[in-house]
Amino acid sequence: MFRVAALVCLLVVASPTPAPAGDDFVRGDVSANEELTILDVTLILAGIFLGLPVLCEDANDTNDTGVVNINDAIFLLGYLFSAGPPIPPPNVCDEDPTSDGLDCDEETC
Repeated sequence: MFRVAALVCLLVVASPTPAPAGDDFVRGDVSANEELTILDVTLILAGIFLGLPVLCEDANDTNDTGVVNINDAIFLLGYLFSAGPPIPPPNVCDEDPTSDGLDCDEETC
């Protein structure tokens, strides 16, 4: 039980801070800290399994399928640790080049 409480505390502290409204984001940078790290994987999973709010669903959609699910966390892990396929655009702060039902509530970059 202590581990779960500690994880929830970590996720609350590590949650991205709101930014000015907009649609620009970097795919995979869920934490909005301008880096792709294990923190982003953790926040994707926290959004899926714990209902942690996210600033930008598009940033969570790391494989650009138009759906945020566990495959996005696995895709990002593969990219970070096992030379998996590159993250689809935008890889720099920009709007989503693909049309899907996901959107950003806040600009994250």
